[in-house]
Amino acid sequence: MAACAGCSEETERDKAFEMGEGRLLCPKCFVERAQSKKSLTGEDRRRLKEAVKQELAGLLPRDRIRDILEECYTNILKGSDLDEEVGRATNEIERVAGLALCKELLSMLGGISKALEDEDAEVREKIRRIGSL
Repeated sequence: MAACAGCSEETERDKAFEMGEGRLLCPKCFVERAQSKKSLTGEDRRRLKEAVKQELAGLLPRDRIRDILEECYTNILKGSDLDEEVGRATNEIERVAGLALCKELLSMLGGISKALEDEDAEVREKIRRIGSL
């Protein structure tokens, strides 16, 4: 447990967002600060990039995440609304992450199914041997 730098309430360390220099924000304070910001500073972009890397490492291809974020950034530079573009990028990352999770779950279920089939075959073989005694 750690104290939130925004509201001073105790929050679980694994659910908190590290804001640098050892400061932690609870999810509520993080969302409030993110919604109140209209422009991101260089430091904010760096922290966001690190958070995305940590959360999605190994799940999504880095190139796909980079493509989504670069498109979002390009659209913002062209004059699109910041909130709309960040929301669109977030939705796209969530969609791609959802598909990646489904693929990962199917792979895991396939492995479990194979293991169960092997065990089933082994049990049937043992029962067959017992019956022949």
